[in-house]
Amino acid sequence: MRKLHLFLFTIYYMKVIQIVNRIYRKYKKITYLECPNELKILDNNQYIKLEALDNAIIDTQNVTFLNETGKILDWDNKTKPLLWLYNLHYFDYLNARGCSEKHQLNQKIISHWVEHNKFNTGVGWEPYPLSLRIVNWIKFHWSEEALPEKAIESLWSQSNVLSQKLEYHLLGNHLFANAKALIFAGSFFNCKESQKWLATGLKIVTAELNEQVLSDGANFELSPMYHNIILTDMLDLVNLANSTNKEDLMSKVDDWQSIITKMLHWGQSMSHPDGKVSFFNDSAFGIAPDIKVLHKYSKALALTTKELKNTTVPTKGIDHFTFHKNSGYAVVSNSTFKAILDMARVGPDYLPGHAHADTLSFEISHGSQRLFVNSGTSLYGVTDERLRQRKTVSHNTLSIDGLDSSEVWSGFRVARRAYPTVKKVEINESYLQIVCSHNGFKRLKGNPIHQRSWKFNQSSVEVKDEVLGPHRSCQSHFHLHPDIKVERISKSEVHLILPNHEKVVFSSIGEVEILNTTWHPEFGISIPNVKLVCTLINNQNTVFVRF
Repeated sequence: MRKLHLFLFTIYYMKVIQIVNRIYRKYKKITYLECPNELKILDNNQYIKLEALDNAIIDTQNVTFLNETGKILDWDNKTKPLLWLYNLHYFDYLNARGCSEKHQLNQKIISHWVEHNKFNTGVGWEPYPLSLRIVNWIKFHWSEEALPEKAIESLWSQSNVLSQKLEYHLLGNHLFANAKALIFAGSFFNCKESQKWLATGLKIVTAELNEQVLSDGANFELSPMYHNIILTDMLDLVNLANSTNKEDLMSKVDDWQSIITKMLHWGQSMSHPDGKVSFFNDSAFGIAPDIKVLHKYSKALALTTKELKNTTVPTKGIDHFTFHKNSGYAVVSNSTFKAILDMARVGPDYLPGHAHADTLSFEISHGSQRLFVNSGTSLYGVTDERLRQRKTVSHNTLSIDGLDSSEVWSGFRVARRAYPTVKKVEINESYLQIVCSHNGFKRLKGNPIHQRSWKFNQSSVEVKDEVLGPHRSCQSHFHLHPDIKVERISKSEVHLILPNHEKVVFSSIGEVEILNTTWHPEFGISIPNVKLVCTLINNQNTVFVRF
């Protein structure tokens, strides 16, 4: 009954097209088309190469994805997680750092894939791996060396299959990747089918950009990692337009540039001083290019994007404050710290697959050192550990009666979810205060509401939690970066010792409990760290962080 309950609440939020497409896909037959006898392709030596990520190939036989090593040519290894196999079939390594040093091996891998992956069979023919591989093969052909003739014929067939497998059951970043691949394939080939692919891809991208990029520049799935993935896609499309000079593409560049500018600003704002993404929802290092790399890519494309301008505030000691109203995040910074606050929804109601139950969480860096961190993401799939990393207690926020603010379940599901309300943003000469609440626990008897306020001044952050309504117990969780050591001073005070031996004082009205847990900065990595837990007394507690 519990699972049926979660399932029904999950379906309630889905779009009709998602449900219909799931049924349609089960019965749809993929049409095989013969490759045209004279297959014309576009030569394009003007495409700007971006080597943003490390090369996964470690020798002539082995490759490492998600911090796990396996055989390069083992395309259907049943012992590997599905996401690992996806990465093998993506062929990102063709365009990664150092790819030019592996020409002979790259050609061997491409030819082996063509020979050992039968038409529309296996993981490699699923639409998302198809989408990424199509783009990577075309980039490789333009930036490195020509694809073998059989690979070009296969590329045509792959594009044809993808055009029949568009992921309307998932939408979001998957559908966007499908459309991008069709645009690349439609520009690479010159035939009747490719014209259709280009038109379809452009139509989808235009429609999806209106929905997927919010007015403040955020990608609507509200994951900094996926934001940078979509931003990379946008820059790739401008690169394609500039290098091919196709009229259908060039007519879109001005609109794309405007969107890219906003996305760069949001990505910069949501990154820590170390230049890497913050960990809200599904986010991890090493999957998407860092924002500095994307700024550099933008400049290489001669895009005239304006520099990020934060709002200067009159509060003494607070240099900048930015409230991304559409996405629901706020950023407060000065020369001492940078705080990123999550007052966002879990994502689009019909697409919360990458959501965590992290409403009203936050992250803080002290200088360039991360101090308070959310859990991160080390794996996908349907496992207890995947679920644990998505739960409220794995984030810097509050849990009531041991439950989650949003009902995350399975690998990518959310049933009932939290909706936040920003109650006050107060800025004066003495402090900057933000008050927000959410109703994610209203499913409990008495409909309790979690309200949190952050108060900032030059050298301190005050976090006050209140629960409005009946409950049995509630705890606030504060996760520390693994490099931070904890020294207990009293029951209600600890010192946080940074690697440079600097101390940050953490104190609470109530007792501070020190627990061991884990942090997950990359897929395949779990690092021991510590979290501080404060139990609310009389429905409230205040924590003070003094730098």
